[in-house]
Amino acid sequence: MKDKILEAVQISKTYGEGESAVQALKASDLTIWKGEFASIIGSSGSGKSTLLKILGGLLPPTTGNVLLDGQDIYAMNAEQLAQVRRQKIGFIFQDFRLFPEYTVRDNILIPFYLDHRTPDEQMLRKLTEILGIAEKLDARPSRISGGQQQRAAIARALIGKPRIVFADEPTGNLDTRTGEDTMKLLTECAAEFGQTLIVVTHNPEIAKKAQQIIRIEDGCIIKGL
Repeated sequence: MKDKILEAVQISKTYGEGESAVQALKASDLTIWKGEFASIIGSSGSGKSTLLKILGGLLPPTTGNVLLDGQDIYAMNAEQLAQVRRQKIGFIFQDFRLFPEYTVRDNILIPFYLDHRTPDEQMLRKLTEILGIAEKLDARPSRISGGQQQRAAIARALIGKPRIVFADEPTGNLDTRTGEDTMKLLTECAAEFGQTLIVVTHNPEIAKKAQQIIRIEDGCIIKGL
């Protein structure tokens, strides 16, 4: 029997008030299972990124609850939620979000620095070898390719061994071949370390490889397979 890792109960999101209010996400339920690869698809403006941010603890819903390992993350105070995001959740963004003044190594190890923990050098070596950037650890982000920067961002998201990893259009800034290779490595790494992966994508080829496909139209989750 599969275990739930993430559950959304009647979550919705409205921006603004009165006549100017915009309902970005209508009341919806969603369940993500431990170790699953789930994709979120839909047209631009359909509510994909809003859903991802709510599930990942970055954006409080207007109504509803988000349960991670059975705990309602939005019932936590700001410090508790920040700790959950650092220790249980990994994020990968389309624009990489690497610090240009830091080396690749330091960018990857930021989750440890923020928590004042000793870096996991063994995990660093294993991840960077799998991702093919072990020889780039001393370089600054500006000195490596876009694909290598995204792989560094993947390593940063995975190195703390989070329970769940969220990726918002992780191949959006990459050419087709590099994007395919990067996505393959991301899914392989998540499987290797037993992590749940949720990916927002416009790419149907990426989406159809997921165990669960979550389709959003006009703020409604209309399909979950």
